[in-house]
Amino acid sequence: MDDPGYWGEYVPNWIVAATGALTLVAAIAAGIFAGRAAHWTRKQAEATDKQVEIATTELGIAVAEAKASRDDAAYQRASAEAALQRSEQARLDALLPTIYAEGRPAQPMAVEFARSIEGELDLWDWIDEPTEFGPDDQVKFRMSVRLDFTNLSDFPARIDVADPDFGEVEKLHQGIPFFLTAGETRTLYWRRVITQLALKDEQGIHSPEHTGFKLGFEVRDIGMNVRETYRFSGDLRYFSRDGSRLTADNKTLPWPDSVAAPVERVYERWAS
Repeated sequence: MDDPGYWGEYVPNWIVAATGALTLVAAIAAGIFAGRAAHWTRKQAEATDKQVEIATTELGIAVAEAKASRDDAAYQRASAEAALQRSEQARLDALLPTIYAEGRPAQPMAVEFARSIEGELDLWDWIDEPTEFGPDDQVKFRMSVRLDFTNLSDFPARIDVADPDFGEVEKLHQGIPFFLTAGETRTLYWRRVITQLALKDEQGIHSPEHTGFKLGFEVRDIGMNVRETYRFSGDLRYFSRDGSRLTADNKTLPWPDSVAAPVERVYERWAS
């Protein structure tokens, strides 16, 4: 054992072998730990992904619930505003006067004519039967409609003529309203003047400016909280043409739509 050759030859080989064995063991152990680490890392990654998925789902649910809450709040707010508006409009409706307005051709002067003599109009003469006019006649025609306004309410009404329809209301200045007390009836006359020249062809004969009565008026309460617009629909087709001859005929048939109809209601107090 004391042989120097022994220590010099065998001991280093033993150390090398032992070192190799330890290295192998360490490598195996490292592999085992590395495998376990990879396993737990994969498990942790899967767990993290699951947590992210859960968190994403919960976030989506929270966002959906928040949106539903906002939508519900908006619906509740809109419903409350609509209920308030309906209540306010019902209150204003109770203030609006009810007007019965009837229009019909003014008899016997539904249509009149006057000749131009030396540039001046002669007296108006009403037409009681079909009358012909030649191309050389210088004539103007005046159509008249009788308007009867009745306030059916228990409180006063303000009435404004909003659209005189190419005519004017007698004794009523443009833009100036008139008033009706409770139960009052007032009669006014609307007139439109046209020239024979305006009726020179079929287009003039059938023009809405010459053949229809569409006067519109507005009804308000005295406090001007709400207004309602009415419009007439009358027939003024008094004229026909046969070549150069113009015929005016005073029709006496009743209008099919003699009562003005409400066409629009505006809550002025609410709008302000």
